[in-house]
Amino acid sequence: MGQPVMHRPSRVFLSLLSRLTLLALLLPASFGAGPARADSAADPAAVKRGAYVFAVAGCANCHTDRKNKGAMLAGGPALATPFGTFYGPNITPDPTYGIGRWSDADFIRALREGYRADGAHLFPAFPYPSFTLMTDADMLDLKAYIFSLPPVAQPSNATRALRLLLIQSTTEPMSCAA
Repeated sequence: MGQPVMHRPSRVFLSLLSRLTLLALLLPASFGAGPARADSAADPAAVKRGAYVFAVAGCANCHTDRKNKGAMLAGGPALATPFGTFYGPNITPDPTYGIGRWSDADFIRALREGYRADGAHLFPAFPYPSFTLMTDADMLDLKAYIFSLPPVAQPSNATRALRLLLIQSTTEPMSCAA
């Protein structure tokens, strides 16, 4: 018997998949999870390191609508896909519309496991594979930088996606491993 043939994913599929995964925190929701908490001290060195992580990760690309002169991190541009239109949400330190009430643990869980502070899934955008490999220190530096920026009291645009795409098992994490 012959070996099974392994097919590589198409460039279009990989491009679409990478764009979808870049839309961190795409689901519109109340980001609040209790009273405001400031676990991370505003250490200037952490903020500086976080600015570097921010630039390398490209956070502003999905969370700032530059075309329409949107405020930094107050919500991203529309990304039309065959599965619907996605928007990067407000991730400013605003406690109502952004992530200002998120603890350090909430922030790390969102990046690494793909859950918002209120426990809702961030699927299909998170967990973004590269972010899951970041150290806790890098994630907390990123949070320190984001929290050093001005909060913007602006609701996120509603994502309009097919329901089928948003289905994920609640009992086991998704995996591509056989």
